Amino acid sequence: MSSPLLIALGGNALIKKGQAGTIDEQFENLKTPLADIARLSKDHKIILTHGNGPQVGNLLLQQECCNDVPRLPLEILVAQTEGQIGYMIESTLDGELMRQVSLKYVPTAILSRQTACHSASGAMASTATGPFVSNASPLGIPGKWPPSPTASIARRNMRR
Repeated sequence: MSSPLLIALGGNALIKKGQAGTIDEQFENLKTPLADIARLSKDHKIILTHGNGPQVGNLLLQQECCNDVPRLPLEILVAQTEGQIGYMIESTLDGELMRQVSLKYVPTAILSRQTACHSASGAMASTATGPFVSNASPLGIPGKWPPSPTASIARRNMRR
């Protein structure tokens, strides 16, 4: 077997431009890259990692749409979306590996990393979450808008 491959799927890889980001869309968008990864697994050990920026940002927006339910802290929302995407990858890859390689299971490990909110220089971190937003409050979200913190990114309005 050849050397191991480290493959990273960004959270944006699960939601194509113009899509709402439904679970069905994300599962569909996983099929092609995971079929390729299953094929590569015939000759390589695979280490697969993923991002979750758009997903955690969408979950944060859902939290902000309702004041009747206690809001969860960001680190819990991050953990929820990490688990969600991990499940989506594992279940989709498991089916593809059984089809292509006749494997009976996919070993999974859950790892975490921390992203600092500010760099050592005090500048805002470059990791952004959620959809691009404008200055107008979407969905009638109560409270201060735009959400804090936000950053202008690539001249496409703002992003957390």
